[in-house]
Amino acid sequence: MIGFIKGKVLGSFVLILILVGVGGLNVGATGEIHGVVGYSDEVADFSVSNVVGTFDATTIDPAFDAGLIAELPVEIIVENKGSSSFGAYRLERTEDGLYGYNPDEQLTISGEVSTRIPMEGAKKNIFGKYDPDQLEEVILAIEELDSYEYQELEYLTGAKIDIDEPGDYYVMFRIKGTMGATEAFIKVVEPEKETEPEMEQEEAPEIVAAIPSKVRVILDGAEISFDAYNIGGNNFFKLRDLAYSLDQSGKSFEVRWIEEDRIIEIQSGESYSEVGGEMEAGIPTENRGFINRSPILYNGEEIELLAYNIGGNNYFKLRDVAERLDFGVTWDAESRTVEIKTENSYVEEIPQKQIF
Repeated sequence: MIGFIKGKVLGSFVLILILVGVGGLNVGATGEIHGVVGYSDEVADFSVSNVVGTFDATTIDPAFDAGLIAELPVEIIVENKGSSSFGAYRLERTEDGLYGYNPDEQLTISGEVSTRIPMEGAKKNIFGKYDPDQLEEVILAIEELDSYEYQELEYLTGAKIDIDEPGDYYVMFRIKGTMGATEAFIKVVEPEKETEPEMEQEEAPEIVAAIPSKVRVILDGAEISFDAYNIGGNNFFKLRDLAYSLDQSGKSFEVRWIEEDRIIEIQSGESYSEVGGEMEAGIPTENRGFINRSPILYNGEEIELLAYNIGGNNYFKLRDVAERLDFGVTWDAESRTVEIKTENSYVEEIPQKQIF
C-alpha cells in the first residue's frame, strides 16, 4: 500500500492524514454531474456522476482539487483530451486513521486511447526499442492494449471508470508533458433508501420519501379529489388546497407567503385568496419532501407545525391543521376514506392503519 501527496509517491507505507469528520459539507437534494477542474477553470478534466455533496478536501491534503460525496452507481469520465494518466483507486484506512492505496489495484477503465504501436515488420534496435519511424499512431479500445506493444498512450475523451461499491476513492488525471495532476477524493455511499414508516418520531427527518396517497376524501358529505402524500405513514395535504376547499365552510382560513421574511402566515376566520394552481391534479408517482424551515405564524403567533416542501408547495399533516382550526377528521380503514366534517370539533383518535 502506497500513499500519495500531489504528484509524488512517498514510500512503501506513507499515507495521507485523514481528519475526524469532514468540515464544510454541502449536500444537494439529488445526484448531479460534477466537473472536476485542475489544469484550467474553463475545462473540466473529468466528471463524476451522481454527486450529492461536496466538501473541502484540502483539509485532508492540499493536493486535492475536489472533495465529493456521490451515491452509487458512479461514473468517472474523461472530459479533457491528452490525458497520459487516468485512474481511480480504492482507499483503505489504517488503525492510525491514515489513508493509502495500492497502485497495482487500479479500477478498470473502459473507452479508447490514442497510442503508437510497431508497424508490420518493425524490428527493435540494439537498445531493445523501436525507432520512431517504425511506429504508427492508432486508436484502440482499452481492452485491446494487452495485444500490442504500445507507447505513450493518451486516454481519449469519454474514457470511463465505473464504481459499484461504496467506499473512499482517489481519482487522478494527468496531461502529457505537464507537472502535477488533477486529483479528487470521492466518498461513495449507498443511495438513500426508504425506510418502513414510523408511527412516532422524536425528530422529523430533513428529507423524506413522499409517496402519493391513494385515499378517498369526503368533505362535509361531498367527495373531493385532493393531491396528498403519504410521508412516514401520515397523510400530508397541500395547505392552499385545504384553504381553498374550506373557504365556504365555517372553518375558512387565509394563507399568505411573506417573501421578504420568508414566512408562512395562516389566519383563521378569513376568506381564502386564490393564487392559482389550487386543486390541480397530476402529481408524480414518487418524490422527495424537504422539511420546511420557514417560520409559521398562526393568527399572528409563531407556532411549530411539521410541514414538507414538495415540488414547490408546502404540505401539512391533515390532523395538525384540523386540530388548529378545530374541525373533525375520521378515518375508515376498511374503505380507506378520510372524512372531514367542519361542523364537528377536532377529537384525537387512536390511529388504525393510517395517521393523518
